[in-house]
Amino acid sequence: MGSNMGNMVCKLRKFLYGLKQSLKAWFGRFSKSMKNFRYKQSNSDHTFFLKHKKGKVTALIVDVDDMVITRNDLEEKAALQRHLASEFEMKDLGALNKPADTPIELNQHLGEYHDQKEVSISSAEAEYRGMAHGVCELLWIRNLLGEWGFKPKHVMQLNYDNKTAIDIAHNPMQHDITKHVEVDIHFIKEKLEAKIIEVPFAKSEDQLADIFTKAVTCKVFHNSLSKLGIDDIHAPT
Repeated sequence: MGSNMGNMVCKLRKFLYGLKQSLKAWFGRFSKSMKNFRYKQSNSDHTFFLKHKKGKVTALIVDVDDMVITRNDLEEKAALQRHLASEFEMKDLGALNKPADTPIELNQHLGEYHDQKEVSISSAEAEYRGMAHGVCELLWIRNLLGEWGFKPKHVMQLNYDNKTAIDIAHNPMQHDITKHVEVDIHFIKEKLEAKIIEVPFAKSEDQLADIFTKAVTCKVFHNSLSKLGIDDIHAPT
């Protein structure tokens, strides 16, 4: 057999690297390892792990093949790093580098309609669905902070600049378009009545993203630039 080894080849039947199954298999093993080390997997974000110990907290979040650890317990952080290094090949990249603050362009597609009435209905629906999405984000943050041990002391505010959407949230029965957003309406109304959120009106001049999405006056434009920290590189010094 030894004389024929040079003519033999191996047939690759299946590989895992780069496939969805590989990520699922790796994360399953990683989750089990974290739980064995007495970390709790967050119900709000399954890539987030927490450990409370003697009034201190250590948190780890997974982003693709990177892990970020934050803590107020240096001893626990060191123990976690040793534990992970014993089971996984990893490299400590040091302190996390934060990206620079930049303005975010916020676009909203409302669709194209020919009836003016239809445009109004479509816009209100889109605004209300946007509000529902914002409420979901607030609730997610609220649950996440709760798992950290920070209980909310005040009602969470979702500042919104569309009065129609705010009116619908408080008085859904008075609007004909509510049949199109019935599920979102009950969801938001429930959170308003439970005093979990409130939706104060935000004036247009406070909407910094407006300079990216609509025509504004010169005064509003330059005020928004100033608030965003954007300078004119051609201005005389």
